[in-house]
Amino acid sequence: MFLSSLPAHVVGGKTLTRPGSTNRGQASPAHLDYFGVRQGHSQVREVFNILRRDFEISRFVPVDFFLSGNRVLVLLELDAVIRPTRKRFSELLVHVWTFAPHGKVAQFNDVQDSWTVAGALTAD
Repeated sequence: MFLSSLPAHVVGGKTLTRPGSTNRGQASPAHLDYFGVRQGHSQVREVFNILRRDFEISRFVPVDFFLSGNRVLVLLELDAVIRPTRKRFSELLVHVWTFAPHGKVAQFNDVQDSWTVAGALTAD
């Protein structure tokens, strides 16, 4: 798979899963609360609270969509400023949506350039 060929610092981000599902882990900075694995509604809300608090997003645009079985991959362009550090960054990221047979989302992966995002989140 294409993602497995990327350097570990690029394949970071968040994984949002339904309770009881499995996850292979994330290559992302553990000391930053934005990154990591979240399960269930309350933990997913944490991600949106962090985004609302720390991220000033000026551009979030889907560029392309890919379908593979029960997965949909969305290639996105993002431009943002981190409020606490005032650092600006841009990145190309991928959202991976995995659907259960009944049509509900079973897993969501946010694959991004965690090196760039972590740099923007970290004060000098």
